[in-house]
Amino acid sequence: MTLKPREIWEKGTPLDDAWYAWSNEKLRAEYDALESNSPPQPIAGQSPLAAMASIVGSYQRAKDAPLKRAKIEDIMKSDLLEWLQEEDLFAYGFPVKPKAARSPRRIGSEFWAKPNINWDQNTAHDQGYRYQRIRIIAPEEAPELTLNPKIGRPSKSDLIQKHAYLLFEIQPEFINFSHKNKALAVRQSIKKENSDIDVYGKGFHEDTLRKHINIVQKQFE
Repeated sequence: MTLKPREIWEKGTPLDDAWYAWSNEKLRAEYDALESNSPPQPIAGQSPLAAMASIVGSYQRAKDAPLKRAKIEDIMKSDLLEWLQEEDLFAYGFPVKPKAARSPRRIGSEFWAKPNINWDQNTAHDQGYRYQRIRIIAPEEAPELTLNPKIGRPSKSDLIQKHAYLLFEIQPEFINFSHKNKALAVRQSIKKENSDIDVYGKGFHEDTLRKHINIVQKQFE
């Protein structure tokens, strides 16, 4: 059974936690180790000179710790953005711009090339799009439109629904398109992936497209 976008979003990790949660264990361990740098207690029998050197060294490490932690945090965040671009992870968020939506959408991988991110607020935007309440999820937790396994190429109705689903996910404004423009976008998407298919031929009539687009749209309303 195909999950609705909100159900997928609910499985995700908020953006302000995701950069840490999805990082590798080594980086997390280094980051955590820098969280506390308390001055050492004098060791019994330690010479005053050795004790002083230890204390001075500890204070210097404590002074340097915030900068080192910030550098590691930057690496973790850069890694997360790279994984989102490569679709090793998916992001879902609520569109604010160009059109607000009451349900979350999958954020396209290309968005993560140069976004402006407010990590604490779980928001991100670029020149054309703005999302809030962003969550990160593994691909296996975010199944795309489920197609029945078949030998050979999927049926035309399967293709229409699959590409309509992807467009609803990646383009928040798609739900507000006229039927004519939705049908055009679906045809273009199918043609891009299947250059040998006649997207105006049998099985791709307007009424057929309308029916299958509407079936998918109900999942996003």
